Amino acid sequence: MTILLIEPIGFTILGPTDRERLMMAEASKNVIGVHMPAAFVLHMGPNGLGVTRSLAREGVPVVGVDFVPKAPGFFSRYCKPLLCPDPTTDPDGALELLLKEGERLPEKGVLYACSDMFVLFVSRNRSALSEHFKFMISPEEVLEGMINKRRLYDEAERIGTPYSRTFYPKDWSDLEDIKDRIIFPAFIKPYYSHLWSSRFNNKGFVVKNYREAVERYKLVFSSGLDAMIQTIVQGPESNIVTVSTYIGKKGEPFGAFVWQKIRQCPKDFGVGSLTKSIHDDSLSSEALKFFREIGYRGVGSLEFKRDERDGEFRLIELNARTWLQNVQATYSGINFPMIQYLDLLERPIEPIRD
Repeated sequence: MTILLIEPIGFTILGPTDRERLMMAEASKNVIGVHMPAAFVLHMGPNGLGVTRSLAREGVPVVGVDFVPKAPGFFSRYCKPLLCPDPTTDPDGALELLLKEGERLPEKGVLYACSDMFVLFVSRNRSALSEHFKFMISPEEVLEGMINKRRLYDEAERIGTPYSRTFYPKDWSDLEDIKDRIIFPAFIKPYYSHLWSSRFNNKGFVVKNYREAVERYKLVFSSGLDAMIQTIVQGPESNIVTVSTYIGKKGEPFGAFVWQKIRQCPKDFGVGSLTKSIHDDSLSSEALKFFREIGYRGVGSLEFKRDERDGEFRLIELNARTWLQNVQATYSGINFPMIQYLDLLERPIEPIRD
């Protein structure tokens, strides 16, 4: 078992030291080859920092890309920082910069999109980027559907994956129509998380009754953003379990890493600040079935929460990218960024160990 704590300045790992990891990286060069094409990690928050460490410690040269000058990953000794335009407000500028960098490469680099905005950016520019980079993301129609949480729950309905009672009011008349069908407490959350967080700086709003829902939807409707209202799955944060995997070029999953939240911040609807690796074969099978049914490719994570009322795990969300605590899987024995790197370069992948 590995335990990961996230601190304000980055990661603290209870495991091997950096010196030991660097020694392992040097030894690994004899196995995977000395020549390693450059990896470009898009978004250098804690997510990208984890990917950078997982790659660089195996001998992969890394370029860290972000539009935030003080992004934490820019200060890592494992990468060369590259400041780019915001891919949401200036996608053409971001694309132009990456293409210029790509032209300088002796061979195609490998792209890792480590935030929803960069995933959408890569997806919408996949033809141009593919001239200079290799990357693994789902087909556009699958990807757009998974980042849009409304379409995620539509797929869950089709596949038969349990999720909480959910409604999608577009205006005041829609909200009035469902007032007697909503089970409170409920959670108002966005279709697109990256657009919501830049406006409200949270994951959503908890509402205890219809009056509170009306007050919150005043903010939502005035923002122009779409948001659903969903019955809250009852239970502590330790009931939240996530299954992460990498599904390769041929559609096969490489490993399933299952991890449990112990604490999160903010407490009720936040980011896991203390997480633990666990085993749950049943939930792994459920998650891999979901990925298979939607035709998913690349790294992805399905988050579930066990409802105290009936003991059933219900789908919470899908992250169509690496996740904030991804380096924990590497320390647990499944280095997803490296698996993806080798898969894209068509190099042998060692059997995934437990």
